[in-house]
Parts: sequence; C-alpha cells; structure tokens
Amino acid sequence: MSGDAAPVIMFIASLYVFGVVLIYALARAWEQALSPRDRMKIERARPSVNAGRDQINELSGRGNRDNFRA
Repeated sequence: MSGDAAPVIMFIASLYVFGVVLIYALARAWEQALSPRDRMKIERARPSVNAGRDQINELSGRGNRDNFRA
C-alpha cells in the first residue's frame, strides 16, 4: 500500500514547490514594477543607444540624418 502512495505524495510535493516558486516570482515582479526609482537610476546610468550617434552628429556638424545629403 505504501508503494501506491509514493507517486501521489511526490505529485503533491511538486505542486507545492511549483506554487512557492510561482508566488516568489510574482512577488518579485510586482516589487520591481512598483519601484520606478530603481528603473530611473538604471536608465540614467546606462547611456542611450542613440546618444553616441547624436554626439557624433553634433561634433561632425551633420545634424539630423534627414538633412544629410551624400
């Protein structure tokens, strides 16, 4: 009889572990979504992808790409 109960116990234990991991992941995502200050710090610390191109265009005197004629 104990041999029949082992798969059921393992299934219930795996559901319990899955639930705990899911709740942890949702709580972490919720915490990150509610803290815009951290996101702003990251955006300020990381330069924009276009920032380098804009600085090069300003230094070269080209200006906007639409105004540039080859």
